[in-house]
Amino acid sequence: MSQGHFLFKSGTTMGTKCAPSYAILLMNEIKMQYLATRKLKPLVWWRYIDDIFIVWPHSRKEASSFTDALNSIHDTIKFTIDVHKTTANFLETTINKGKIGWFGK
Repeated sequence: MSQGHFLFKSGTTMGTKCAPSYAILLMNEIKMQYLATRKLKPLVWWRYIDDIFIVWPHSRKEASSFTDALNSIHDTIKFTIDVHKTTANFLETTINKGKIGWFGK
């Protein structure tokens, strides 16, 4: 049986040891360059490799514009927006809007 040969024009092979490092570096570069040019910014921007959680203190229309502009940065990396008013899921964790308190001494 013959093996196929592939030419990657962008990115790297999934499963290689270097792939997560490349993703982390690229996503950080996108974030830094993009946020430096924006007038309206998220209150919070948490990222784990390519999963991003933001707290957006502005209008829903402005959030949509923010995402559209973010999607124009890279040809193959696209972001989606999922809006929640009180509860959101991020990395298999449910986050509830409210005050954070310390329970203990």
